[in-house]
Amino acid sequence: MAVSDNDAYELLLQLLPPGFRRWMALEQTDAIGKAWRAWASGFKRYGFDVLDQLRRELNALEMVDRIPSWEAIMGLSTGRVARFGTDSLRRAQIIARRREMGLPTEDNILGSFAALCGTTGIEVLEHSRSVLTAANWYELPSYPAIAASADTDLVIAAGDNAPASSMGAQVTVRITHPSIEDLTLLIIAPDASQSAVMSFGAGAVTGQDFRFYWAGAAGKTITGNWTIKITDNGGSGGTVDDPAADGVTGLFVEGIGRSPGGFDGLAGNVFEWAVRIDEGAVPASTYSRDAARDIVRRWNPEHCRGYLVLKNLSGGDAGIWGDPTNSLWDGATWE
Repeated sequence: MAVSDNDAYELLLQLLPPGFRRWMALEQTDAIGKAWRAWASGFKRYGFDVLDQLRRELNALEMVDRIPSWEAIMGLSTGRVARFGTDSLRRAQIIARRREMGLPTEDNILGSFAALCGTTGIEVLEHSRSVLTAANWYELPSYPAIAASADTDLVIAAGDNAPASSMGAQVTVRITHPSIEDLTLLIIAPDASQSAVMSFGAGAVTGQDFRFYWAGAAGKTITGNWTIKITDNGGSGGTVDDPAADGVTGLFVEGIGRSPGGFDGLAGNVFEWAVRIDEGAVPASTYSRDAARDIVRRWNPEHCRGYLVLKNLSGGDAGIWGDPTNSLWDGATWE
């Protein structure tokens, strides 16, 4: 709580012997009373006021004099906010910078942005695993009968710019067979390399899904024909069943990285992320688009692509005419 001149005067008199006020007749003696009040004013200015200022400077939400020092420590001195922003904007940027610690997780990123935006009008966007899987999924071309004592080949045409990720290849088939211990499965890549022979288990099955992983497919060329060879070593025969829905049985193999020609693989979106802000819902006193861009840039790992995207003035995601401030022509700010 701020101390007034009169408060300082009363506190100063409390340091003196009892009865001093009455003995010196401070309220009746003009010159002596004024002198003591002048001393109290100095006591306030160079004592209480300095202490209050020190307390404010130790609080990142209230500091003023130490803002340039913190900006220098945090490497923010040359930015637009540091040069032209208000004290509240500059404080918000410093607090956000101090929170940039740890891994670039959604919670850490939002915690940093909260200093600028609060907790509403902002979200982190990433491509979902289901979308990425769908982009790199190849359905079985047919659902044939499994010939007894013979091979049954399922050939799937795939295409991607980049080589297969470290996951390798994954195959899912739905089988009906009276004795699956008679069955084996082999995956053959477009370069004619083969997985190890894999077994199904034992017993009779009806419409059961089996998933096989071939980690050795990592780094192989995706584009071309992949062959799923099912061998029936007995005399029973069975069927490869149609699940009726897409995305259940087939080949999953994704290209992450770039081809020698510099083209991204279909799973390259796994490295993309964005912070989407509704500038109509964030506090103007602490929010700065320049500071938001800088936060995205600093949080963005070298192998990723981070974006700052803005909702249009109607609160939607699409670019619209007559909204040049938010509906940027390039769709986003890429850091």
